[in-house]
Amino acid sequence: MTTIAIQQPRGASFIAFTQMWESFSFFGMRALLVLYLVSQVGYSTKESFILYTLYIAFVKIFAGIGGYTIDRFLGHKQAVLIGGFLIMGGHLLLTFSQGSALFFLSLGSIVCGSALFRVSLKTLLGLLYEKEDPRRGKGFTLLYVGTNLGGLMAAVICGFVAKSFGWHAGFGLAAIGMMIGMAIFAANVKTFTEPERANKPSMLFNVPLCLLGAVGIGLLLSYFAIVQAFALPLGLLSLGGILWVLNKKMTTSSLLALAGSFALIIAFFTAEELWGSLLMVFSETHIERTVFGLEIPSAAVAAMNPLTIVLLGPLLAKREMPFGVKLSLAFFCLSCAFLILYAASLIESASILYLIAGLACIATGELFIAPSVLAFASKSAPQGHAGLTMGAAVLAFSMGSLLSGKIAGIPWEPGSTFLAIGLCSLGIFVLLAAGSWLRKTFVVN
Repeated sequence: MTTIAIQQPRGASFIAFTQMWESFSFFGMRALLVLYLVSQVGYSTKESFILYTLYIAFVKIFAGIGGYTIDRFLGHKQAVLIGGFLIMGGHLLLTFSQGSALFFLSLGSIVCGSALFRVSLKTLLGLLYEKEDPRRGKGFTLLYVGTNLGGLMAAVICGFVAKSFGWHAGFGLAAIGMMIGMAIFAANVKTFTEPERANKPSMLFNVPLCLLGAVGIGLLLSYFAIVQAFALPLGLLSLGGILWVLNKKMTTSSLLALAGSFALIIAFFTAEELWGSLLMVFSETHIERTVFGLEIPSAAVAAMNPLTIVLLGPLLAKREMPFGVKLSLAFFCLSCAFLILYAASLIESASILYLIAGLACIATGELFIAPSVLAFASKSAPQGHAGLTMGAAVLAFSMGSLLSGKIAGIPWEPGSTFLAIGLCSLGIFVLLAAGSWLRKTFVVN
C-alpha cells in the first residue's frame, strides 16, 4: 500500500460539503419520521415501519430512473439544482403541512429530488477525474465521510430540536440544511463541467415535469400497504434492465465486474441495514446499556455507525488499496461484527461494549465497500451513460435495504441470525481473498 499525497481536483471539496448538508437534511427527517407517524399522524407501529422502509427504498430505487432521465434530458448540474430545490420544498411542506395529502406530496418531492440530486452529485464528482486517475477512490471516500458527517450531525441536532420545539421545527431545520447545501453548490456551479447535450430542454420545461413526477411518487406512497409488496421485484427488474442497456456499451468482462460489485453491495447492505431494526430490538432486550448509572438510549449507540466512518474515513482515504482487497476486507469486518454480536447473544445482559464493537466493525466494512463500488461504477461508466450507471449503483444499495427488511421480519432467534450472517460473510471473505491471491499469482506474474 502506498500513500496518496496528491491534492484532489478543484470541485471535490464543494461536492463533499454539498453532500454533507443534503445528508443532514435527509437523515434529520429520517430520524424523526417513524416517531412522527406514530405520535402525530396516528399510524400503528407496523404501518409506520412499512411506510418508512418503502420511503427509504424509493429514494434509491428511483435513482435508476433518475440516472436515465439525467443522461438523456436534464444534465447533471441542472439535475442537482432541480433536485435540491425539490428536497428543500418537501421539507418545507412537512414543516407546515397538517393534512395527509400534503404529507405524501412532501415525501414524493423528497424522493424525486433525491433521485436527481444524489446520482448527479456523484456523477459530477466522477467527471472530475480521468479514467485512470488514482485520486478517484480517495475522492469518493471523502464524499462518503461527508455523507456520514451530515448524518451524525442530524441525529443529534434535529432530534434535540424536535424534542424541544416540536416535530415541525425539526423538519424545518432539515429544510435549512438543504438550503445551505444548495447555496454552496450554486455558488460554485461553474467549477464543474459535463458533456454537452444537443437540444437539452430548458429548466422551464423540466421543472414542471419533475414536479409531476413528485406528485406521482407521493401518490404511490399513499398506497404504501399495497406498493411495498412489489418494491423488491420492481427494483431487481429495474437493476437488471439497466445492466441490459449497459451491456450494449460495455465489454462483457467490464459488465460482469460491475454486476458482481453490485451483487456484493446487495449482500453487504442486506446485513448492514439490520442495525436499524433487528440490532435495535436486540439492544433494547438483551444489552445492558447502563453506564455509571446512566442509561444510554439504543438510538444513541447507533450513532457509532456514522461516527466510525467520520473518524476512520480520512485515514483510509490516504491509503491506496486494490479494489478486490477492499471488498474482501469489507466482508471480513462484517463477519467479525456479527460473530461478536453472536457472542453477546450467549450472555445474559451482555455489556454495551459488544454492541459498540459490532456496530464499529459494520461501519468499517461499509467504509471499505461503499465508496469503492461507487468509484468503480464511476470509472466503468460508458460515455454518455454516467448517470445511468451511478443510478444502478444507488439502486443496488436499495435492494440491500429491502432484503434486510425481509430478514428482520423472519421470526428467528437473534443469535441464530447473527451466527448465520457471520459465517456467510466469512465465507465470502475467504472466496474474495482467494480470488485476489490467484489473480496476483497467476495473472500478474
